[in-house]
Amino acid sequence: MPLDELTKKRRTRAAHRGSATKIGTKIKECLANTSETPQTGKNVLKQLRDTLSEKLEALKLLDNEIVEILSNSEAEDAEQQLEKEIQETDDTRAELQKNNFRRE
Repeated sequence: MPLDELTKKRRTRAAHRGSATKIGTKIKECLANTSETPQTGKNVLKQLRDTLSEKLEALKLLDNEIVEILSNSEAEDAEQQLEKEIQETDDTRAELQKNNFRRE
């Protein structure tokens, strides 16, 4: 049974969210350990920040595509799904951006 477009995008987004969350955890760990190797820590933090920024951009695109699909949906619960998607998106972005700003 082939997956519909909405399901595919949600799965892809979930994978990106998982990856971004792991990157956020690495940022926290790196910040906790930067006093041991300050220059190496700065380099690692920059790489992690750049990667997290790319993940945030990918998530933003996927979120917008999912919202677009739901906006055009004629399903009975489309409005409820749309509200749920927007809330989850806002929560996830806020958490990931907090990790991204924490290291600056």
